Amino acid sequence: MKKNAIELLCSVVLVGGAVFACAAAFAQDDNGRIVPGVTDPCQQLWLVNGQDNALKEANSGGICVDVPVSPEKLHVVFNLDNALTDTGAPDGVSIGLRHMVMLGNAMKYRISQGLIEAKDVSIVGIMHGTAMTAGGWAFKQFKGAPNSQAGLLEQLFQLNKDGVNIQLEACGVTIRGMQDKGALMPNGQPLDERAVYVSPNGLGRIYVNQGAVGRIIDLQQHNYVYFQED
Repeated sequence: MKKNAIELLCSVVLVGGAVFACAAAFAQDDNGRIVPGVTDPCQQLWLVNGQDNALKEANSGGICVDVPVSPEKLHVVFNLDNALTDTGAPDGVSIGLRHMVMLGNAMKYRISQGLIEAKDVSIVGIMHGTAMTAGGWAFKQFKGAPNSQAGLLEQLFQLNKDGVNIQLEACGVTIRGMQDKGALMPNGQPLDERAVYVSPNGLGRIYVNQGAVGRIIDLQQHNYVYFQED
């Protein structure tokens, strides 16, 4: 599945201090017509990439937001099933994890402002397939720089500690397949389920689920929005 123009826009322009999921901006009414939600005049809303969005002077770099996004509830599952990374990023940083951090920060801000209740926010990231076998997300020993893979994991664990309901999971089926093929940990020890990433700072860990495909289906049946990087 390739990204279309709208999906690309959603991935890059994360507006309103809210959520990158542009479903609210491009929702449809009962007659199937797009409900654009455009405001006039536009607003100087906080952006996911930074709170400083003031239009101090003309062409000063601020963003004039035409379509604010204000979810009342946010339940989303990130299908992290490939090793898609930012080109040239340290440690081959996962785009999916980076977007989870951006979304988590947006929800933290909205919760702090009373714009959404913490109980109505749930973000789940599920790692499986080549994301684990090729990228080694749950097993590779990453450096801990803020923009590294481990740095993103630590940020997600910290956001969870800060009251944003975020959970990372690894597929037990993928782990078993890696065991059967004799996969080893970076230290040369045999791979087992206890080797899934645990924060060295004690902030959290990646949990093992019974199977990624069934877990994603279950979450979608419980009204989680499905998101995948392609």
